Amino acid sequence: MISEFYLKKALNIRKEYLSIVSNINIFENMSKDILKIIEGKLEELNTLQSKINEKKVSNIESAKDSLLKIILDLEEESNNIEKSVNDLTSRIDKLKINEKELFADLRKNYQNLTNEEIRNQIHKYIDKKLSIKPNKET
Repeated sequence: MISEFYLKKALNIRKEYLSIVSNINIFENMSKDILKIIEGKLEELNTLQSKINEKKVSNIESAKDSLLKIILDLEEESNNIEKSVNDLTSRIDKLKINEKELFADLRKNYQNLTNEEIRNQIHKYIDKKLSIKPNKET
């Protein structure tokens, strides 16, 4: 039987994995929102270009300010995306390292168990700990 210490490590890895999956779903929704923002900025750029082409913009400084604002807004959105991706990538990389280290420790300390036996014990423990306990107030 694998010790509680290693089983808890495996459980924590699983919880972090589930958290990452949840964050990926949130990131996907955020990306869709950002795409809408970018489409809006593209429309603003097209409107500005039309005004310039039709000579409806009399002040070049005003046009430059409008363009600069659009560019800065896009840069801010880009920075937000980059930060989110970097954070997620860092968490995934850390998770991979923790998983490899745990597996190496398990192989070293439980040489008498096959990979399948190790996996089964870990899955059984995780399933038990993550399952919803039935309500006994019936």
